[in-house]
Amino acid sequence: MSKEMAELKADLKAREEQVTQEEEEFDKNMSEVKCPHCLQPLSSYPYQAVFPLYGWVECASCGVVYCPKPLRDRKIKRAKSVIITPN
Repeated sequence: MSKEMAELKADLKAREEQVTQEEEEFDKNMSEVKCPHCLQPLSSYPYQAVFPLYGWVECASCGVVYCPKPLRDRKIKRAKSVIITPN
């Protein structure tokens, strides 16, 4: 029983490290996002209006609503992980 628990702990720790690494990479990619219209960086907005259901962000200076590429990539990756194709 203790051997199984040790394996479960190791798997949990590995998964936790993987999630932490993915989040750090996502944060780094989001820091490079700019508005497609006025090219103002997302990190310089005085406030962030986010529509979480769709992953849209509203630019604080020009009002353009867009979906940053890192968010699109994450949504596509998550969608592909749950899609089951018929045999």
